[in-house]
Amino acid sequence: MPEPAALEAMLFAGVRGHLERIVTPTLALELNIARLRDRLHGDTPEERFDYYAKMLARREYVEELAAEYPMLFQLAEDRLALWVAVSIELIGRIAADWQDIVETFFRGESPGALDSLRFPQRSTKRGGRAVILLSFSSGARLVYKPRSLAVEARFQELLDWLGDSGFQPAFQRVKLLDRDSHGWMEWIDPEGCASAAEIQRFYRRQGAYLALFYALEATDLHMSNVIAAGEHPALIDLETLFHPRDAVPDWPALDLLLDDTAYYSVMRSGLLPEPETAEAGEPDRLDLSGLAGAGGQRTPYEVPMWRNLGTDAMRLERERKIIGGGKNRPSLDGKAVDALDFLDALESGFTDTYRLLAERRAELLANNSPLARFAGAEVRVLPRSGRRYGSILENSYHPDLMRDPFLVALDKYYWVPTVIVAAALLAIGGPTMVLWGIFLKTVMGWHFTWLVNSATHLWGTRRFETRDDSRNNGLIAAVTWGEGWHNNHHAYPRSAKHGLRWYEVDINWITILALRKVGLIKNVYAFSIESKEDVQVDMSPIQEPA
Repeated sequence: MPEPAALEAMLFAGVRGHLERIVTPTLALELNIARLRDRLHGDTPEERFDYYAKMLARREYVEELAAEYPMLFQLAEDRLALWVAVSIELIGRIAADWQDIVETFFRGESPGALDSLRFPQRSTKRGGRAVILLSFSSGARLVYKPRSLAVEARFQELLDWLGDSGFQPAFQRVKLLDRDSHGWMEWIDPEGCASAAEIQRFYRRQGAYLALFYALEATDLHMSNVIAAGEHPALIDLETLFHPRDAVPDWPALDLLLDDTAYYSVMRSGLLPEPETAEAGEPDRLDLSGLAGAGGQRTPYEVPMWRNLGTDAMRLERERKIIGGGKNRPSLDGKAVDALDFLDALESGFTDTYRLLAERRAELLANNSPLARFAGAEVRVLPRSGRRYGSILENSYHPDLMRDPFLVALDKYYWVPTVIVAAALLAIGGPTMVLWGIFLKTVMGWHFTWLVNSATHLWGTRRFETRDDSRNNGLIAAVTWGEGWHNNHHAYPRSAKHGLRWYEVDINWITILALRKVGLIKNVYAFSIESKEDVQVDMSPIQEPA
């Protein structure tokens, strides 16, 4: 391990970007307020920005900000606490796994001292954990993933079975070390192909992968999850195999029919090109597919970008962004290859694999088959796109939300009502009443909540033909205040109202209406089964500060 100060600097790179995203909107607002109030000194925008940076070093000014934006400091403190915890955890995991790491990835020879840590993804998972690229003084590299790699291990066993069953050419295994809670994976460098024959074999393997992903109902195999390592397409993230089927979107009938056609086809995997546009007729088309996605494309949607950085005119603008290059496409003589020139190889790989799976269906469904070994392997569910979740998260850092007194009180004193009720129950009926009124109630609340995701997918009626097995269950609705009308929810997940008929009692919806009436909530959506449309209730956007 490097010296503590050097190691801390390496690890801090994993939290710096998150802290910047939390604090920058508020600080940019305050910077502009200070400029308009002539609180900044300097002859140029850059000098005035430097002066504001010095203001941030003054304790009294920071205390003013803390009083104005308490949620900002709470979020930053929480993020730092997560960073400390996961950093200590990472160091412990490296130490505990080191001997096996050396044996598995470096042939028993030390890769040298840890030289750097790189965090390739903006997002984190599992309580602030992230994928990390470790580089060593020898030049060797290794990938850390904060999740089980069992699904990748089982998939490689399936590839071995496919090769033993006669498929050619052979697949290249990816070295990995699974530790249940986390795992290690070899770093794979992109390489070009030396001949057209290697390109042919590359796309034949891609065709086989496409057939497997179709059979395993995989998704999210975009360009960032594929690396062209010579004639071998290396798949570096398979956590979305066996992806559950989503609810039917609330779309017009024709759009829904077209979407169903694509959804239950090979298009679902994300490996095949499916260009995305913002609107009909839009010239910019974004293709992020694992097969044909490439850098240099402009997004058809706008993304937030900070402009005039380092000046007192710093502001947030939304514009279309040019995406970086991927490593998913094979190359020959230094030039990227067009998949359309090798459709025959792709088709033959898909066809041969599909037929092999169909011919050996009984073998695959046996209890000891390579498919059965996936049982218990953890997978990831993506109900919505990562871009949508990212947008929600970025918007949650709006300065207005950072100063909201209700949110501050809710976050800081969430435990107070429970303590008050517990004290009252203790005074009235002693420990027995506390047991029944606090602990038993809490445990029952947990189990009633879990019943929504289990029982309402097993028993009940189905008003809407969704893509899943969700059902409406009146008994579950009674004990969960309306959450048991689960089929309604899956059909129209945007709606806050789950009980769509007069007899479908929905206490949660009544509570929402009451909270709206007293002004505590806004921007509520409800689906009306009579008009079959979403009804917007009080859509009042957050006002930008003057």
